[in-house]
Amino acid sequence: MEDSTNLLKPMTVSEILDDTFKVYGKNLSTILVYSALIGGIFSLILSFVTGQMMIPMDTFFEDWMEILEKPNIDPESAMGPIAEMVPSFFALQGMVMLLSLIGLIFVNPFIQGGIINVTYNYTMGRSVNIHDSLNSTLKRFWKLVLTSLSLVPYFIGVGIVLVILTIILLVPLVLTGIAMSNDPTGGRIAGFIFILFIALALMILLAILSGLFIIFTFQVATTEGQYGFNAIGRSFKLVARKFWRVLGINLLISLIVGIIASIVAFIAGISSLISPYANITNYVTSFISSAFITPIFHISVTLLFMDTKARVEPLTYGYDARV
Repeated sequence: MEDSTNLLKPMTVSEILDDTFKVYGKNLSTILVYSALIGGIFSLILSFVTGQMMIPMDTFFEDWMEILEKPNIDPESAMGPIAEMVPSFFALQGMVMLLSLIGLIFVNPFIQGGIINVTYNYTMGRSVNIHDSLNSTLKRFWKLVLTSLSLVPYFIGVGIVLVILTIILLVPLVLTGIAMSNDPTGGRIAGFIFILFIALALMILLAILSGLFIIFTFQVATTEGQYGFNAIGRSFKLVARKFWRVLGINLLISLIVGIIASIVAFIAGISSLISPYANITNYVTSFISSAFITPIFHISVTLLFMDTKARVEPLTYGYDARV
């Protein structure tokens, strides 16, 4: 592959973006096995179950609107359908939660591992067919699952920090709000807005950072053979060494993927308004997002991972890190 060797040295932002679509185009059939055949079909199943869950919710709201509009209606006759709806609603809700966990723990690691493996082999100048790619990913499947499970306590810890931070910030926010309501002067209003802005900014910052430091976890697991907490720790070290570069490029990648997803969502929204088959439009949108948009993010982050490694560990590749 005449163009792949240039990925073994530090890349510019434009090179990362350009090579993302090169990898995508030249390995489309293999990537679609993961993103469309596995991820896309799973997203359709999840969307269908979620849609079925909303049907009893619509009935619930219709029954409550009937009670509100007709105050003289017999409560027992109105509450009967609601009581019948509750078990099926919670059963479907449980099914959605179960499918979401299966996707998080088993499906997503397999999809990421496969796409990362394809991207890495391409940049190393190796062509991988569908059979070899699936075989390689299946061999490390349970280790990728272990890595996914290792992220659970991490996110629990992040959640606890967010709760504590919320409580800490909530006290001055409530006190300022009370003072503002008793004496709504410009200074008190400005103080309330300032504290609210600081609180939201800190929450958003923590959410971004908590995701940023583990962004290379599955790249490490797939390409370096480090799994579980070792992969998480390795990701932390790489991101910390090139923090601002990783942050900036990751935000740019997320922006590009977000714009593409927004365009698809906008087209789908227009289609659902003029089409009598709105549910089918929603299913198609979900499939397109999983099958064609998500791989862009996985490929570009893998290239960013390789670029970061090249800059942090130049001796491994035999070139000057000042490039």
